[in-house]
Amino acid sequence: ANGSPTITDAGRVVTDRKDTDVTAKLQLDWRVNDDTLVYAGFNRGMKAGGYGVSSDALVFVEDLEYGKEVLHAYEMGIKTTLFDNKVRFNAAAFYYDYRDYQAFVFAGLSNIVINRDAEVYGGEIEIMAQPAEGVDLIFGVSFLDATVKDIPGVGDQDMLLAPDLTINFLGRKEWQMSNGGSIAAQIDGVYVDDQTANSINSEGAAIDSYSVWNARLTYQHTKNWEASLYVKNLADETYWTYAFDVSGFFVNNGAWRAYAPPRWVGGSIRYTWE
Repeated sequence: ANGSPTITDAGRVVTDRKDTDVTAKLQLDWRVNDDTLVYAGFNRGMKAGGYGVSSDALVFVEDLEYGKEVLHAYEMGIKTTLFDNKVRFNAAAFYYDYRDYQAFVFAGLSNIVINRDAEVYGGEIEIMAQPAEGVDLIFGVSFLDATVKDIPGVGDQDMLLAPDLTINFLGRKEWQMSNGGSIAAQIDGVYVDDQTANSINSEGAAIDSYSVWNARLTYQHTKNWEASLYVKNLADETYWTYAFDVSGFFVNNGAWRAYAPPRWVGGSIRYTWE
């Protein structure tokens, strides 16, 4: 049973709501051989409803309540090792069917939640390889088509923080030293496609695509202690991780953006007691 907020004669907001539902999981695994697993599964999940908080006086109290969200998730995939365990290959495809998805929408300076149906189609591939002694390679790619349906005034919209394409890579090389220690060099990076930070896909909520690379050099003297130097955001990429569309409130300033850190260099020393 869901109760609605009411205003008492003292001006207080009284809330009363209760959400009940059933969650479930079913998964079937098929061990094709010692190196390959094929699986398919279904999950039903639920996220309870609640109340938003108004940051200004432009949102009515009754608009701050939102209902529960129910997700039916279907997934199938494969996990396998190849070439005498030198390569591990994982792949999956999935479909998410949201009932009353909790969509975030900006109203003035308030971030309110509304319930709309949504669906997500996606897939991902991950490859982990050790082509030579001391060499580790990881490559991953994911695809998404995520839509929130029937947003008031604009119709179907892209789901927030759901880029169509994401690619990640890691390469690591380790050299053994004559004193029993080792030196390892690593570089890793990620590419993230365009995305939006609002269920209304306005220009002010857009997050542009970006690529970020990191590097690390580690010296391990014994298994007890090691020292590292690292550089994050190696190319000093300027990008933002979130954007707030406030064009409806500040006409001359359509967006507030949360920028990611610039390039920064650091180091660490670790000692492990046994």
